[in-house]
Amino acid sequence: MTLTDVSDSEPITVDGVTLRSEKSEVYLGSVITNSFKLSDDVEADIKHRQINVIKFFAFIRTNVNAPVSIKLIGLQACVLTAILHNAETWANSNVDRLEVIHRRMLKSILGVRTTTCSEFLYIELGVTSMRTQLMIKQWKFWKKVLELNENEPLVYVVKLCKQYKVKEVAHYERLLARYESVEEIVSEFFEKTKASIRRKAENGRTKYATYVTVNPLLETPSVYSSTSGHKNVCVVAKLRTSAHNLQIEMGRRTGTARENRKCHCGGVEDEEHFLTQCPVYELVRRKHRVDASTSWCTVLGDGMYVEYIKELYEARNDASG
Repeated sequence: MTLTDVSDSEPITVDGVTLRSEKSEVYLGSVITNSFKLSDDVEADIKHRQINVIKFFAFIRTNVNAPVSIKLIGLQACVLTAILHNAETWANSNVDRLEVIHRRMLKSILGVRTTTCSEFLYIELGVTSMRTQLMIKQWKFWKKVLELNENEPLVYVVKLCKQYKVKEVAHYERLLARYESVEEIVSEFFEKTKASIRRKAENGRTKYATYVTVNPLLETPSVYSSTSGHKNVCVVAKLRTSAHNLQIEMGRRTGTARENRKCHCGGVEDEEHFLTQCPVYELVRRKHRVDASTSWCTVLGDGMYVEYIKELYEARNDASG
C-alpha cells in the first residue's frame, strides 16, 4: 500500500481517536462521496435533497387552490433554491434526473398529465429548465471568482486547476466566454425552446401545430394570473397543451384516423369544434355570448371564459350519459 492508494479504507488512529472511512459525508449542506468522481457527488446530492421535492408536493396538496404565481414562488424559493444549493460546483455534470423532477413539479402546478410536452410548460409558465438555472448559478459564481483578490485561497486553487488542466475549470471558462449576462442565458433558452416548437409544428407534429395556433407568439399567457382555483387552471391548461380528453387527443393515443375521432354530433371533436362550433352546445354558447366571431384561441387565453368551458364539459358529460 502507498500513500496515494485511494482504495485504502482502513481506520486511522490519531492521539487515541479513531477515524473510520465513510462512503459519504454531508459538508456545508452538500454530499461528498469517497468515489473521487464529481458525478457521484452530484447524484448523491440530488438524492439527499429529495425531501424538498416531497415537501413541495405536500404543499401543492395542502394549498391546491393557491394561485399559479404563488405555487411558482414556492417552487423557486423553497424547493429549487434548496436543491441547487452549492450547485455552482457541479460543473457540467449530468442533471437529467433533476430535469425530470422539475418538469413533474411544473406539471403538478398546471394539473396536466405527465406526458404533456415539456416545452409547452416552459412557455406557459415562463420558467427555464434546471440546466439553464444551473448555468446561471455557475456563470455568477465564476464571474465572482475572477473578481477575487489574487491573495484569496480560491484563486490559488483555480490556478492549480488550470495548471493541471482540470476539465471542470474549462467548463466555467467556456460559460463565461459564451455569455455576457444572465439575461443572455435566459434569452437563449427561450429562443431555442420556441424554435424547437415551431420546427416540430412545421414538421407535422400535430400537438405542436395546435399549440402554435393557440399561442402564435409563444408568449407566457396572462390567463393563469386571472384564473383562480386549481380545477379552473387545469381545465384551461389541458386544452391549451393538448392534454385533454377530447376525441382528437384520445384518438391520437389509439392511432384512430382523424376523421373517425367523432364528437356526439358526428363532427371531428377537436378544440375549435368543442369550444365554438358544436351544435350540441348551442345553448351554452348563447348564454355566454360566444358566437361565430369568437375565436377558440381567445376563449383559451381569457380567464373570463373559464365558466363557459366548464359548462361545455358539463354538457358534454350529459350528452355522453
